[in-house]
This record gives sequence, C-alpha cells and structure tokens, in this order.
Amino acid sequence: MRHRCSKYSNAPRFPEKNNYLLQASSEEIWIETIGMQYNISRSKALSALSRFHIHLELTNDKKRSLRDFKTHFVNWLKYNVEDIQDSQ
Repeated sequence: MRHRCSKYSNAPRFPEKNNYLLQASSEEIWIETIGMQYNISRSKALSALSRFHIHLELTNDKKRSLRDFKTHFVNWLKYNVEDIQDSQ
C-alpha cells in the first residue's frame, strides 16, 4: 500500500524564521557587506536583523527561503536605516 502525504499535514510548511535569523547572523561577510553598504557597525547590523525578525513575527510574515529573508531584510533596511543609525 502506498502512503500519500497530505498537503494538510501537521508538519510546518516553512522552516522557522528564527533559523533564518541565526543563519543570516552567522554570515560574517554578508553582515560586513551590509555594514559597509549602509554605513553601520557590525553590532548595529545585527541589531537591525533582530528588529527585522520582530517585524516579521508581528506581521506573521513567513519566508520560504534564506534568500527571501535576506532580500526582504535589505529592502526593509533601506527604509529603516536612519532609525538604526540613530539607535544606541
């Protein structure tokens, strides 16, 4: 007898966003590039990633891939970079 996977299974459809946060945070070259591009320190870039993660949680926005997560972060940062630069 063949088993069929139900499209309504209890398995999560997308990986946890927190995994994307951890993966992106650990990519040192990418973090450094973000810092250089937006004139922010490494610590502010990591803080921005955390704020972005909170934004995704509050809006219940699910990302399908790390690439989607990082692309959305860069676009979000364009509009929030002044707040990030001014934060302590």
